[in-house]
Amino acid sequence: MRNRTILFTTLLAVTIFFSCGNISDKKIRIAYANWAEGIAVTYLAKEILSEQGYRTELLNADIAPIFTSLARGKTDVFMDSWMPVTHADYFQKYDGKLEILGQIYDSARIGLVVPEYVPIHTIEELGAHTQRFSGEIVGIAEEGHRQEGMDRRDRLDPALDV
Repeated sequence: MRNRTILFTTLLAVTIFFSCGNISDKKIRIAYANWAEGIAVTYLAKEILSEQGYRTELLNADIAPIFTSLARGKTDVFMDSWMPVTHADYFQKYDGKLEILGQIYDSARIGLVVPEYVPIHTIEELGAHTQRFSGEIVGIAEEGHRQEGMDRRDRLDPALDV
């Protein structure tokens, strides 16, 4: 995985390098959301691009402003788009104004995860255990936003053994 990330980031840096003309006066604006994988890959790209002579500016924002900024040309790169489902609406909304340069990881999943010791196996079962979780589900989505592709019949993924 680490080698794939480094390879992708290097390829991205080379692609940006050749698409930007004279780099001595070109600043690359990289947008990122507050998601661990996006922060890591963004800072890796920043270092690689800096080594190649680019001036980089990192812009932290929520997803909607990031895509708006990309479509308006105010931001050059966002390295954490979740396709083909989660961010597909943004690509439809800004049709023709966004370009996918490549992918870092092709097997990501979206869903709810519970520790193995929790005796719940479906989203529907959560209601019977609200007291156990203080009535909260902690996640990365914006408040009130439902992850596309999930519905109440989906099964919960057991916690990943990391």
